[in-house]
Amino acid sequence: MSTKKFWLICIPVLTLVIGGILGAYLYRGHMLNIINNPPINVMPNDLTVKIDSTNLPIVFINTQGNTVERNEFVTSYVKIIDNGKKGLNYGDTLVYPNQKINYEGYMAIRYRGQSSYGVSDKKSYAIRAIDNPKNGKKKKSKLLGMRKGKKWILRANYFDKSMIRNTLTYTLAQSYMDFVPQNRFCEVIIDGIYHGVYSMEEQITADRLKLEKPGNAGNEITGGYLIEIGSCPLNEINLLNQITKNYEYKYPTGDKLSKEQEEYVRCLICKMDSSIYADNDSVFIANVDICSMIDYQLVSEFSHNGDAYGKSLFMYKYRDDKNSKWKFSIWDFDIAYGNNASPNRSNIDTWCYASAGFGGEWWQNATRHAVYNDACRKRWLQYRNGEYTDEHINHIIDSLTNVLTVCGAEQRNANAWCSWGRSGWNTDVNPQKFISTSYEEEIAYLKEWISRRLKWMDEELLGDE
Repeated sequence: MSTKKFWLICIPVLTLVIGGILGAYLYRGHMLNIINNPPINVMPNDLTVKIDSTNLPIVFINTQGNTVERNEFVTSYVKIIDNGKKGLNYGDTLVYPNQKINYEGYMAIRYRGQSSYGVSDKKSYAIRAIDNPKNGKKKKSKLLGMRKGKKWILRANYFDKSMIRNTLTYTLAQSYMDFVPQNRFCEVIIDGIYHGVYSMEEQITADRLKLEKPGNAGNEITGGYLIEIGSCPLNEINLLNQITKNYEYKYPTGDKLSKEQEEYVRCLICKMDSSIYADNDSVFIANVDICSMIDYQLVSEFSHNGDAYGKSLFMYKYRDDKNSKWKFSIWDFDIAYGNNASPNRSNIDTWCYASAGFGGEWWQNATRHAVYNDACRKRWLQYRNGEYTDEHINHIIDSLTNVLTVCGAEQRNANAWCSWGRSGWNTDVNPQKFISTSYEEEIAYLKEWISRRLKWMDEELLGDE
């Protein structure tokens, strides 16, 4: 090749590479500025929205003059009204004083989320029931018919204009996975101001998973454990946007994890990791919970969840005398089901795990095993003959949307936040592929995307079967 031809080829390539690096650097700086300096205590666009009556529970939060923070919990007084499925809930508690109270007492509250905290107007919250405002000690609470626990979130679903993507996923997956978070829609009023429709949601915690307290030796050291695997914090991403494994110990937490326990967990994960990469099927089968791994994959792939694999990947393990293998739990689907501008995270005809970075590598290598692929095909057939039929999925969508529209909750939320025809981000960055102009348009898009996705997955996994 001549020198002239060489440079004719190299110059455009180098331009693309340098441009990509510069673009990543500028984007990183832009996002860091948004996340680290977000508007605090953003109010709804319309402060006049009120609730007369609603079919959804109402969560009243009185911050008692405290400013809600991101990193520190502040004490608030919370009352939750829930008159049951057949009753209505009323926003005016003076006119309707005899309503059924689901919870009343002190709670600690803070903002939650990383990018979602910085770039969305409507914030999500982490909440904890506490004994009293003096000691701040967490206590278990049972909210809105869900499992008792200490940690809850109020999810804003601001990126998800349908507001049902998480609930739809959890509803469908609960028949197949060992543990799926529970949630319930509600409407939230903070210091007398209507803040819209939220999802009260369980956090994935050791108490809800019923994990044993691990010891330092023998069978006791083998469980239980809860780990979240995610990408490194945004301010640690280098110019090439390379991501490294980041294990966060959720139970026991890092400060309570003994050296013996940490070494045991590291060795166990390394053993599973090497088994996934191994060519020997018997080694793979012996050290990997194939069914749990497949369920995580199928739920993530059906939704084409951009946060799967590399972010919010929860793994948990019981003691060996109960189960010796790691299991996986699902979490966070607000940018799933075609709700992401990135082609690799919204197209109906690509595998999400194939472009998921380090998190997807486990699943990429698992598919090298014939035993895994065969089990995955059979499991998907079970899904499609069960909860995941086209008809049943559309029925669930219709049921969830009816819950949000029958008494005007969706409309109140849209009025409060001026939702339609705009991105879910308060920046010039648009992460969404489709910007709907009405709730009906958003649901129609969701249904159409799911129908096409199911057809593609059937062709890929089942072929002529």
